[in-house]
Amino acid sequence: MFCKNCGTQINEGTTFCPNCGQNLAEPVAPVAIPDPYDHTAEFTEDEVKEYKTFALITYFLGFIGIIIALLAVHEDSKYINFHVRQSIKATIVSMIVCLLFIIPVIGWILAPLALIALAVFVIIGIVWTCQGKSKELILIRLFTFLG
Repeated sequence: MFCKNCGTQINEGTTFCPNCGQNLAEPVAPVAIPDPYDHTAEFTEDEVKEYKTFALITYFLGFIGIIIALLAVHEDSKYINFHVRQSIKATIVSMIVCLLFIIPVIGWILAPLALIALAVFVIIGIVWTCQGKSKELILIRLFTFLG
């Protein structure tokens, strides 16, 4: 038998772990690990409700949506800035992926697959935005430019 707290091997029927003192009769509560890519808590509920449409426009319309969102929001909104950064990253990554088309055969196969994957990640971001969540886009989060 092993201690659920520290992993030390212990004898059957032992009440306390000799290494860490954990009471083995009590169940150990699971520890919730926060998602480092979820920024939802950084924005107020009112800000999310007010600017959700503009956040969605940035994903649907690319650079045109980014311009619309930035012009339509008069004050400096951290919520809009977050989604603008995510949309810019996705747009830049898609342009980089399009450069794969230059490579004969391999690029002609990989580029469409990468663009389809990128589209799926953006759709997931759209769904998260509709749900009021502000998470960094899957795989796009690996590109650390734009903060």
